[in-house]
Amino acid sequence: MKETAVWGIHAGRTSEAENLFFKKNVIAIGWEQMGDLSKIKPNREAFRNAAVEAYPDKKPGAIPNLAGQPFRFLHEMKINDIVIYPSKMNRKVYIGKIVGDYIYNLSFEKSYPHRRTVKWIKSFPRAHFTQKALYEIGSAISLFQVKNYAYEFLDALEGKQSQKAFGSGLPI
Repeated sequence: MKETAVWGIHAGRTSEAENLFFKKNVIAIGWEQMGDLSKIKPNREAFRNAAVEAYPDKKPGAIPNLAGQPFRFLHEMKINDIVIYPSKMNRKVYIGKIVGDYIYNLSFEKSYPHRRTVKWIKSFPRAHFTQKALYEIGSAISLFQVKNYAYEFLDALEGKQSQKAFGSGLPI
């Protein structure tokens, strides 16, 4: 049986996409200069080339990250994967399930055209999770896979306090 992938996402530097996330029940990323990602060949090299073309002023060292996030959003995220959104606006952690495939949509917030439909399931105050789990979802990048502390979020979704977090001696 495939283990559920847990993804983290941010809503921009100033949470500008949060309204989109909840009004349209989606998660979304920018990269608007790359156009419809589904038109790019489904391999990392093609995404790297598309990123270089779309962002010619970016330093070569930034390209792998710039190309990798949209690649993962389109090709690695799957329906039924879990998504974690730590809101800066109200300091809650939202947990949802991806329920739709990739959509390219320029209406309602053109800065975030790359979308996936999400069913938001639960939200928790940040204090529900250990500091280490919060650090992991505080990643500096927009889209990332949650690996080390995914169990804390999955346990919370199931309505139980993570035994690993409880037994760690860390605040829960």
